[in-house]
Formats: sequence, structure tokens, C-alpha cells
Amino acid sequence: MIRPSTRSIFWFLIIVAALVGLERLNGTSDFNHVYLGIECALKPQVIYDCSPYYRFPPVFAYLLAPLAPLLHKTGTFILTMFLQLLSLYLALEMLPDRKKAYTSALLLIVPIADTLFLGQINIMAFASLPLLALLMERRSFLSHGLTTLSAWLKALGVVYFPYFLRRNPLRFVLHFALFSALLMGIGLLIRGPHLLVADIQTWFGEMVSGLITSGKLTERVYSHGFVHYKNYSLLSVWKSMHLPTSGYILMALILIIPSLLTSSRYLSYGILAASGVILSPISWLHYYVFLLLPVYNLMTMEERAGVRRGIASVVFASMILTGLPAGIHLKTPLLGALILYAWHLWKAGPRLYFWRQQEGNP
Repeated sequence: MIRPSTRSIFWFLIIVAALVGLERLNGTSDFNHVYLGIECALKPQVIYDCSPYYRFPPVFAYLLAPLAPLLHKTGTFILTMFLQLLSLYLALEMLPDRKKAYTSALLLIVPIADTLFLGQINIMAFASLPLLALLMERRSFLSHGLTTLSAWLKALGVVYFPYFLRRNPLRFVLHFALFSALLMGIGLLIRGPHLLVADIQTWFGEMVSGLITSGKLTERVYSHGFVHYKNYSLLSVWKSMHLPTSGYILMALILIIPSLLTSSRYLSYGILAASGVILSPISWLHYYVFLLLPVYNLMTMEERAGVRRGIASVVFASMILTGLPAGIHLKTPLLGALILYAWHLWKAGPRLYFWRQQEGNP
């Protein structure tokens, strides 16, 4: 009897999750709000006035708006899911150890499936596009373009910027400016200058600054009945202790610093990915697709099987435990991410530039 491969099991579960997400389109799917933002991009109105639940940068709506009248909601959902799964497939197939790549993805099946259940776009923004950017790093123009796109799909993608800014800052800044101008050019064609500026100003003014200063979403969203449901962010813990935002920003910078010091590209990128999900003001379960590369690093870099299995089990269990009754509000994914972050620091220790290697050191 032929046993199904890890890859087969993973894609079977992913297809089921996508079909569940498609079935929920007429119910509580987040994609309903995403699609409303896409439709709003075709109207003479600021996207965030028309669709209070559309909280992304406006670029995703600009990119899909021309197709929306042809595809309608179901077709747009299918296209979005296809693009996500295609980018994920390419990333997993390009990783050096394909078997462990799929094992890592399977360990994160809960947040990946949650993304598809909800019709979210986090697989592209936080996992596959940034990972493809790392794997294509030698082709810097394309690599920087993928990184820029991921950040314009969801702003938290900027967590990967320090890696490229450390390695070749001028080239990255130029490429970022070029690709950003291209995306804004698409917005200009669809929205015109006045609405484009209004969209960007509203997004920066209400979404970005509000999250940074208060850890909350815009009041525009709250006025429509939105509530924080199962927020697994370190910031939510920080705010519950009534600690100052300035201290949180300092802590965020400290968490990112090790990624700038280690000479290992995979560990550097993994530290940034783990930092992103830990620091995000609104880390719901589906944000934990961020951990794809960190889990892969654990699977491939940890020689001791007991340590590897132990941490992997904790990460997997931390996602599973979110299925408990909603009233418990367990923050176990955050615990799993913190443990994985700590492993990256420990593994990167001998590779830190300030750690002078002595004879006999690793």
C-alpha cells in the first residue's frame, strides 16, 4: 500500500480549506469586506469611506478592481486564492529541502487554513512572496519587487525591509521607489489623482498611525461594530499592563536588531518573520503564516531530533489550542512564536558579527 506523501496530504487539506472558504462567501467570510473594497475602487469615493472593513493598503483593491466587473465576487475570490496558492507552491518547491518544506507547511496548517477559510490574503503578504524574495535574492530587481508588493498588500510586510536595507540599502531603496511608483501609477489610472491621494492619506492617517499609537484599529471600523477577536499580539499583552507605547517601540527595535547582526541569511530572515507576528498590533491566527520560514529553519538547522520535535510540537499545539471555546481567548500562538524566536536567537549566537569567533568555536 502506497502511503500518501507529506506534499499530498498538505495540498489535499489546502484544497478543502479553500473550498470551505468559497462556501462561506455568502456568510461571514472576510473576503466579503475585501471585495467591497475592490468594488469601492471603481466608485468616486474614498475606499475607506465606502468600505470601513477594508483595512489593507489600497493597492490590492487597485490591482483587482479592473477584473471585478468581469469576475464578480466568486471569480475574484477564486483568482485571489489561486494567486496565493501558486505563490505558496513556488516557494515550497524552491526551498532546498522540499520534504521538510512541506513538513513545515503542514505544521502551520491551522493558520494557513484559517487564512483560506476567511478569504484573507496573508499567505501572499506574509509567507510566500517574502520567501520567494529571499530565494531569488541574487536577482535583486525581482526580489525587491516581490518584497515591495508584499508590503503594499499588507503594511506589516515592511518587517522584512531591514534585511535588504542591511545588504544593499541604496539599490533596495531605488527598487522600492520604482515598484511603489508603478503600483501608484496603476492606482492613478483607476482612481485619478484626487482619490488616490485621499486613499493614501486616509490609510496612513487612520490605519497606520492609529495602530502605532494606540494598538487599536481606526474608530471608523469600531463604529461599525468591529471588535478584536482572539488577538494574539505581544502589543495586546503590553497594553493590558498599561505600559507606554514608547517602551513597546523600543522593545520592537531590540527584537529586530539580531537580524541585522547575524551573517546567516535564513536566520536573519527568520528572526524578522518571527518578529513580525510577535510585534503586529493585530496578530490574529491567520497572521501566523509568518512562521513558515522560521519553522523550516528549525526543521533543517536543528541537528538534535529531540529539540526539533519538541519545539515543532509546541508550535503546532499552540495553533491547535485556539480551537478551544472562544471565551477562553488563549494566546498560545504568541507563546509558540516566542519560543521559535528564542530558538533563532540561540542558533544565530555564534554567527552574530559582534561574537568574535575563537579557535574551536562553531
